[in-house]
Amino acid sequence: MQLVGVEPPYEDRFGYFAGQYLQDIARSGIFLEIPGELSSEGVLQGYVWSGNTLVNEEMLMLGHGFRQNNAADSRYERALSEAVAVAQSQGRGIWNYYSPLMD
Repeated sequence: MQLVGVEPPYEDRFGYFAGQYLQDIARSGIFLEIPGELSSEGVLQGYVWSGNTLVNEEMLMLGHGFRQNNAADSRYERALSEAVAVAQSQGRGIWNYYSPLMD
């Protein structure tokens, strides 16, 4: 499943940290919000909730992914964009100055 609005880093330590975060969240129980059909590539896209936390937003706020614009569904677009701004301003995760992804 692809998290709407999130493009996780697939390489290096940041991909590992993003994967670990998602595994930890999944263990605590999640709810999936599926806004539509499969993507053109045949991938299920949706939002993941853990309690009252929108995991897509938290992934971005922690710097565990890049913002991916999704014209198919934009119900949480503002929250996702603000989460990236917070991560960037605080140098979290992939936005850390010393990140190899910033080169």
